[in-house]
Amino acid sequence: MATVTMDVRELTRPVGVVNWVLDAETEDGDAAGAIMDPWLFPNDGKTFILVYADGGAGDTLTFTTLNDKYGRAPAVTTFVVATGLTGMVGPFAPALWNNAAGQVQFHLTAEHNASKLLAVRIVNEGLNGV
Repeated sequence: MATVTMDVRELTRPVGVVNWVLDAETEDGDAAGAIMDPWLFPNDGKTFILVYADGGAGDTLTFTTLNDKYGRAPAVTTFVVATGLTGMVGPFAPALWNNAAGQVQFHLTAEHNASKLLAVRIVNEGLNGV
């Protein structure tokens, strides 16, 4: 089983994401090697996943979660991105989504090599003072 540990691209608000599919940190959808292999990314509660689904019937991200302090599981753990579209999932509350290593884990149901994924964290630094 091949695990993909993604790096997180930090972006400032004014810069945004310009042609993120070509970003050096972007992973191809088949990087894990086999369908259902785990993907991981570090999470501090301000991280999102951008997904461009290109191939077949799109792709589905299924996340591994934790129960909240009352024992309840999150209601939505699966996110579908249709072919040719871009989806964004997040941010992820660490108490519900992080494993013991401080990472969020998910897997893809299709893993097309033309699909792209990027973990993004928006930092509060910028020219507009936000």
